[in-house]
Amino acid sequence: MKKILIIEDDPSFAKVLQDRLFGSGFEPVWGIDAYQGLILAKSENPDMIILDIMLPAGGGESVLRNLKLGFKTRSIPVLVLTASHDAELKRRLLLDNEVAGFMEKPYDAVELISTINAILQKKEHA
Repeated sequence: MKKILIIEDDPSFAKVLQDRLFGSGFEPVWGIDAYQGLILAKSENPDMIILDIMLPAGGGESVLRNLKLGFKTRSIPVLVLTASHDAELKRRLLLDNEVAGFMEKPYDAVELISTINAILQKKEHA
């Protein structure tokens, strides 16, 4: 079972996402802010991270920077799932290869699971 770390500050959104992931055969782990998310990324060794960009305790972009600096975390693929509709942010994160994918909230559940599977499959063949 693939472990997916969710770094999301909205508990009700995170709960729905956890249930959806669990129902699709994944093992979800949840961190409520940037600080806790980084600790869990190091301790839980997830196969993938779903990251909100607008987070307390540092923000999602600082999480990305810290993940890339960590020996244990730099190769973990990250899917940004955010309410931000900032096209420049999306372009920058995708073009700079900071993230494996970018989706906006509200998201389509089928598309989300399909995107996760594609990212994990690409990781296995890298």
